[in-house]
Amino acid sequence: MSAEPPDTVGFPLDRARELLRAAGVKQVSVVQVGMQEEASPHRRAMAIRQRSGDDGAVELTAALEWRTPAPQAQ
Repeated sequence: MSAEPPDTVGFPLDRARELLRAAGVKQVSVVQVGMQEEASPHRRAMAIRQRSGDDGAVELTAALEWRTPAPQAQ
C-alpha cells in the first residue's frame, strides 16, 4: 500500500474496517475505550481515532455510541 489510507473517523467500526480493507490495508487493530458494560444490540462501536504505522498497519480507537437510536418506523 503506497497511498495514505482513507480517514475512517466517525464511521461505524465495521464500515471503517471495510473501507480500510478495500484500500489495501492488510492489518487493522482496534483499541476499545469507554464503558464496555453498556454494550447492547442497539449500540454501535464508532471509530473515534485512526493512526497509521510505518509498516502500513492502521490502529483504530473505537467507542460505543453514547445515545440509543430512535425506534424505527415499521
